[in-house]
Amino acid sequence: MVMKKNFLTAIIVALCLTASVFCFAACSNNEDNTDKKEDKYAGEDFVFTYHNPSYNNPEYAEGKVFTFDGYTSTVHWIENKENRIYTLLSMPSDYDVSAKYPTLILCHGFNSTRTEYDDYLKYFTGAGYACISFDFRGGAVSGCLSDGLLTQMTIDTEISDVKAITAYAQTLEIVDTSNMILVGHSQGGLVASLAAATNDLKDKFNGLMLLAPGLEMVEENASKYKDGTVAIPNQIQVTAGSMGLGTVCKDYIRSLLAHYEVYKEIAVFKKPVKILLGTNDGLFTESAMRKAVKAYGENASYEMVQGGAHNFMPNILETLCPDTVMPFLNGLIK
Repeated sequence: MVMKKNFLTAIIVALCLTASVFCFAACSNNEDNTDKKEDKYAGEDFVFTYHNPSYNNPEYAEGKVFTFDGYTSTVHWIENKENRIYTLLSMPSDYDVSAKYPTLILCHGFNSTRTEYDDYLKYFTGAGYACISFDFRGGAVSGCLSDGLLTQMTIDTEISDVKAITAYAQTLEIVDTSNMILVGHSQGGLVASLAAATNDLKDKFNGLMLLAPGLEMVEENASKYKDGTVAIPNQIQVTAGSMGLGTVCKDYIRSLLAHYEVYKEIAVFKKPVKILLGTNDGLFTESAMRKAVKAYGENASYEMVQGGAHNFMPNILETLCPDTVMPFLNGLIK
């Protein structure tokens, strides 16, 4: 009888030990899954592992000067979180090295580059502005000279880049830091509006110029994942107005979710805002522009550009820049 009792006791102890080990292993596995680095959203702290070889190309060397009709553009490489950002400082050809100039920081759109602003630079520099255009890290599949890949880029990595470029601008003796304006096109408009609302930058700029800003990209691409019932795929096609723009990673969607209340978020910026949208844009709508103006308040306005496509072509800029863009910008200068 005693032997039988001891035998049953041993079995119970063994089963308890087995259950404990199983429970410990299960808990450990859950912790491992939660703590996996690739499953954490890095936000602005993400560092791109791809280093663009253009950094070593003499054509894009630090200090190289490109000469155009009426202005020059000088190459500078800016560091941000162990990565390099290709940057052009454009100035009037006859600028005074001892003077300070009002400065525009120009943010390009999704899967694009600093070249978006090539047609604007003659108007901006001709009016006496210093202009800083740059390639976002991971900004495009091709043509981007900065480090990073499009499949790793997020809204927050681009906000981080705007902060880095702004900090760089403030170190330049040629820049009038009391007269800086942020300009953004398409996704660059979304990023510019969010960046300008951060604690780091909300007091750095006199105003915002948003060209066909991609505010609607947030809801269009992230709404189905908002309640957490649909898993975000590792790679996904970004759309605007239902048009496919390019493939990004799941963190891109996570960044949209982080800024899902975009209109509420951008309203923190209290300086003047001008929004322009082409009547033939095709990607974004006038209703979104009205919503943005309502969020910003009395200092904001929008205009529909007759015949304008998503990218304002040179023939549109011939009228748009002198009649609308430059008067707004000039009105912001103290």
